[in-house]
Parts: sequence; C-alpha cells; structure tokens
Amino acid sequence: MQSKTKLKVLILISLFILGCQPAKHYDYSDPYVTTVRHLIVNGTEIDADIFPRTVALVAPEKTYIFCTGTIISNDLIMTAAHCVTGVQGKKFYIMYGCKQLQGCNNLIGVQKLSIYPGYDKTKKHWNDIAILLLDRQVPLDTNVHTLHPSQYSELLKRGTEVIIAGYGRSSDKGAYGILRAGVTVVTKQYRNEIVLGRHMPEQSNICFGDSGSSFYIFHEGMKYVTGVASRLFTVSDEQMCSGGSVYTLDGRYNHWILDEYTNMLTDTLPETNYLKVNYSCSISGPAYRNSFQLCYIMIFFALFIRKMFRG
Repeated sequence: MQSKTKLKVLILISLFILGCQPAKHYDYSDPYVTTVRHLIVNGTEIDADIFPRTVALVAPEKTYIFCTGTIISNDLIMTAAHCVTGVQGKKFYIMYGCKQLQGCNNLIGVQKLSIYPGYDKTKKHWNDIAILLLDRQVPLDTNVHTLHPSQYSELLKRGTEVIIAGYGRSSDKGAYGILRAGVTVVTKQYRNEIVLGRHMPEQSNICFGDSGSSFYIFHEGMKYVTGVASRLFTVSDEQMCSGGSVYTLDGRYNHWILDEYTNMLTDTLPETNYLKVNYSCSISGPAYRNSFQLCYIMIFFALFIRKMFRG
C-alpha cells in the first residue's frame, strides 16, 4: 500500500511538472478517495524546483525553518500573518530553491513586512495573511501563475484535487524543515477562506511549519498557485495534523496587497533634494480602471528608481 501510494503521488506531481493534468472533480462516495494514503505527514520529499514559488521562512539565527511562504513578485513573499507576528522588528530570511536549510546558500533577508490590519485569531475568519518585502530580488517562475479570484468558483469546486507543498512536520510529533508534497481535495469554500481535506484523515494534510504555504492546481495545461495555509482541524490530541486545514484565499486581498506593496517600495526609496515620493494607490471607487493602471505604472517606476540607486 505504501509503495502504491508513493507511486501515485509521484505520478501526479510528474503530471504537474508537465502541465498536462486538468483539474479533477471527485465524488466523495468513491472509496478510493477515502482510502488512499499520501500525506505530507509521513509523505513524499520533493525537489524545490518542482514547486518554484514555494519558499521557507528562516529564523533570525539562520538555524531553522519556522514557516512557509509563496513568491508573488520578484521581491515580494506572501505568508500567514500568524507566522510573522513574533518576528516584527527582527531580521529574518527566506530560503528559495532548496529542499532543506542544511547546505543551502539561497537566503535573502526580509526588509519589511506588513500584516493585514483585519487579522484576528479570535474571530471565525482570521484574515490570516501577510506580505514580506525582500532585500533583493528572487527568481520568479512565470510558468506557474497566481490564481485570480474570478477563477475561484470554477477551479476550486468541492472535490477538486490539488497539490499541497510545504516545509512542515513529517508527522504529528516529527521534525520539520524538509520540503514535502502531497495530494488532497477541496471540501468547502466560504467567504475569504477555503477548506482542504476536512473529515478525510487519509488524504494529504499540512502540519506545523507548513503555515503560510500555498497549494497548486492544474487547469487546461496551466499551473496555478493560490491560498495561504492558516490553521488545522485537529482530530485528537494524538492526531493534530490529520483533520483537514483552512487556507486564506489570497485573491480576496489583492487590493490590499497592491497598496501595501506600493507603500513598502515607496518607503525604501532614498530621499534627495530633487526626489520626493509621496503617493498612495487606491483601486476602489469610480476611477477603478485608471487607478489600477496608475498603480502598476508607479510600482514600475519605484522598482526602476530603487534599482538605479542601488546600482
């Protein structure tokens, strides 16, 4: 059973690499869906270049990985808010292109971070999302696209199969820090969150350390990445990582991400006697389209100026 399961995971991930696997929709009455076991917990280690947008968050001491994140721009990382509340004001790092921290030199410092102002763990919907501005640019794989919210209803239907990947634990009590991947399905979508693998303990699942990670999906030969791993449904004290998980739907926060990204870029520009940058991007209201275009123009300008001053 274990060898067959591992083979199925590898086949699905191979199809992901080739980009030829359409989104699948399963009937929960299918006995195969509820009996196959291919977990991130005790699951499959995977090379980082297969999931090029997935990165690790590395502690200030550079000795361990504490969360996972996703590249959404060359110098911008998306992760869970709860991952970074404890490191505000500290220098920490992201790791890209490596399966594990040991022996990896691909570390980039985080220059600024912004936590969504509505983040609140005491409420039903946590708004668990944050963005990190890097000291320098990271390679961005443009063959994997971020999923636009207009595609959520079509591509994230109940029963849709997705691939989850992260640097979290390999078991409820195991160590973490190695990139693993597995397969699970969408069980519910509501408001700004989506549930994966709920009431399906034999499906893949995230565990501690996978927070902030995204999941991957195929559609019509295209590869997409979306979501921010927020929290777990626990089965029992002995099974903390097998009850399903909740992801924040990052596309619902696109306006905030764009505004904050622009503001962080502006704050990092050097001030001179002839250059003063003071603007904000709002893409709401009647001038939505013009403001949206203006935001991108200003972001491009800010990136150009930033690069010019840094040589």
